[in-house]
Amino acid sequence: MKYFKRSCKDICSPAHIEAFSRTLLLCWLTAFPLFASGSTGVPPITVCDYCQSDASFASAAEQAAPNGAPGNGNIVVYPMYVINPSSDQIRYFDVNVWYDWGDMNPHSAPDGTDGDEVSGASLTQGGLQKLAIQRLGDPVELQSINEGLQAVEEFAASLLGEIDSRDIPNAPDSAIDLAGPGIADVTRDTFEEGLTLAFDSTWGQIRFGLTEAGRRVGDRLLGSGGTINPNTTVRVNFPDGTYARVPVENVSTDIFGNVDVEFEVDQSRLLFSGGVRIPNEPEDLNTTFEEPAYFNSLLGLANRMGLNTSGFTPSSSCARMAFIFIDDVLMSVQCLRD
Repeated sequence: MKYFKRSCKDICSPAHIEAFSRTLLLCWLTAFPLFASGSTGVPPITVCDYCQSDASFASAAEQAAPNGAPGNGNIVVYPMYVINPSSDQIRYFDVNVWYDWGDMNPHSAPDGTDGDEVSGASLTQGGLQKLAIQRLGDPVELQSINEGLQAVEEFAASLLGEIDSRDIPNAPDSAIDLAGPGIADVTRDTFEEGLTLAFDSTWGQIRFGLTEAGRRVGDRLLGSGGTINPNTTVRVNFPDGTYARVPVENVSTDIFGNVDVEFEVDQSRLLFSGGVRIPNEPEDLNTTFEEPAYFNSLLGLANRMGLNTSGFTPSSSCARMAFIFIDDVLMSVQCLRD
């Protein structure tokens, strides 16, 4: 973590894209159980983005249920909700767990479940047996799970959208300021912290409209500790037309409901307005640039790289600017007129 959590004010939320995208959500929510103690009021949840059939949902519930059971053959029943965010399906199961050392058929329902509709799926690990039986579930819990899930989907959509750099605390004026070594290292750290604060504000606004139960479920889903897809990026637009596609590294929440979205600037995804990559190594400057609005910023970038550009100031009639290298040594910077 690159910052200390603090409250933030007057941070505008990023624009949300119109169509929800669930790609990021599916990367966060792995098929591991999200258990909470009874004091939190969060139902036991696991997420299965591939579940479609009854058997696949039941299998996910069995995988997520704890392995604890008495060794005398007695059955422990664990409640489990299984969510498929792709299809917005939520199913509830009672997962029967017991140890069988050979006296019971592991594929038959335990005593007391005759007449219930079961999936036919069961899990056997040595002597440990699990059998998930689908039930209706608690309507209040189902409502809170659905509410929290929809909130997380909305937040995931915002991360796949765009944000104006002026809505980010202490953001630079140009993506060019994020490139290269030296002071740019500090600029990148400050920029990443500002992005984190901006999206903490976004989640706070979404969370504000939820019921308390929905907030707890949403916090638990966001803080599940899943792996973030490295291809997931938020686009940050700067006033000079440059932009950055910043990868999301991790998402977590604290006990107060604050979300910590960790970002790390990838210098290969810093772009001019036309989509051309901004240089971040001296050899990248060995070319001709045709956008006069960026000339002064490019000279500053060259200086950060340790190149000597003293004595050159682009004039208003300079249509193109060329960095002339000989044997990897910058010899001159030239203004080319049309």
